[in-house]
Amino acid sequence: MRRDWQRIVDEGHVVPYEDAQPLAKEHIREGWDCCIRARKYYSDAEYDKIDREIRQALLIAAESLCYYENLRPAEPASLDLTERLCREFWGDQFAAHIFDRAYLLGGMLPLPRESLPEEQAKLVRRSISASTEFVALVECSVFM
Repeated sequence: MRRDWQRIVDEGHVVPYEDAQPLAKEHIREGWDCCIRARKYYSDAEYDKIDREIRQALLIAAESLCYYENLRPAEPASLDLTERLCREFWGDQFAAHIFDRAYLLGGMLPLPRESLPEEQAKLVRRSISASTEFVALVECSVFM
């Protein structure tokens, strides 16, 4: 699926990055590494580290998507740009669902370094799964 990036380029959010497409596939693997670390930190009850990995996974996925189109973020990738790209290319409703869940954990911090009650634990797992879904979505895009 080819996307029309012109509006995002015209708005100055991304700039051309010649021959970047080959970087996309390798870069998205780094996003998966973040997701794997987030799951490990969940097992270890290191919730602040989970939040950091979730955010990094989202940023890497946005960069990978740009690379696939021979672009790069005009400035260091931000969560705002990541969400904007998702909204632009997969729709507001889908993006809202992903990012609402991805940001759940950040709004809960700090959490104790112990087992959480099931309701809180479920919200943490939802944050992890949201970032994983976004990485998977981008991976599908760059490998198709």
